[in-house]
Amino acid sequence: MSRSWNHRATASVALLAPLALSLAACGSTEIEPGGPPPERRPGSRLAEHLAEFGPAPAPRRSERTTALPPRPVVFRSDFDHAITVEPIVHPERSVAGRPLRYWVFGDGAEVVLVLGGMHGDERSSTEAAYDLLEWACDHPTELGGRKLVVAPDVNPDGNVDLTRRNARSVDLNRNFPAQNWLIEDGGHGPGPYPASEPETRFVLALLNIYAPTRVIATHAAAACVNFDGPGEALAEAMSRACGLPTASTIGYPTPGSLGSYLGADRGVPTITFELATKDRVGPAGDATLAALLAALHFPHPVPIGAAIAPPR
Repeated sequence: MSRSWNHRATASVALLAPLALSLAACGSTEIEPGGPPPERRPGSRLAEHLAEFGPAPAPRRSERTTALPPRPVVFRSDFDHAITVEPIVHPERSVAGRPLRYWVFGDGAEVVLVLGGMHGDERSSTEAAYDLLEWACDHPTELGGRKLVVAPDVNPDGNVDLTRRNARSVDLNRNFPAQNWLIEDGGHGPGPYPASEPETRFVLALLNIYAPTRVIATHAAAACVNFDGPGEALAEAMSRACGLPTASTIGYPTPGSLGSYLGADRGVPTITFELATKDRVGPAGDATLAALLAALHFPHPVPIGAAIAPPR
């Protein structure tokens, strides 16, 4: 032990001793009604010590635990979903000038991209994507260490007009730069060239920015879980959650589709989640959300906290 430390310790004891005696003496002093407390009375020994060493620190107030107020709603969907997270707006707008929005949750190495509303007359596909988006707002800690990107309304012009194609009469799911893209595809409206539409370029930008490890596009109303590329196991997990069958083909050619471009050409597990009805998800909503959560957490089971009602 150093001498300097001994000297400081001895000095501290010497200072504390008279202070302790003063505190003991003040313990028997009565407080006069309306007068100052004894330690603050002029001429008291404790007052002299306070004047020399400075006032004692104020006692800490007990911390109150109050419930946090609910997060404000910053966006409300056409289906009355209350979204509490700010969207990211893509720099390019739709053909008719509407914003192209998407939301990002989490920060994991696995990236799950969910797209809705690619065909405007399939309103249930938009609603289902918003269901997942609202769930993510309410359960931000239950993503299983993954990043979730949700674009629920890829074709906002078609959704407003209730048309399959966009405002330039192009079918966005025939407009991707797949190897099988055809300018003459039986009148399905592939556009003048691949990725000619701003909405298609919006999806391609999300693929480029976030490099998703799997993609789920909600559609209607073929009532199946269609997969492209190495997506069969993922489709089976979704099928078990919602009760819809898996399918390796939709039953007809789809040149220039997202599944052709991303799944067949690039080998990314790609799911075309075909809901049973076009209008609204309706009573199948719980099963649909369960399937999307199964896709999010694949290949692991859905956490208990994220469990929802069983398929109907």
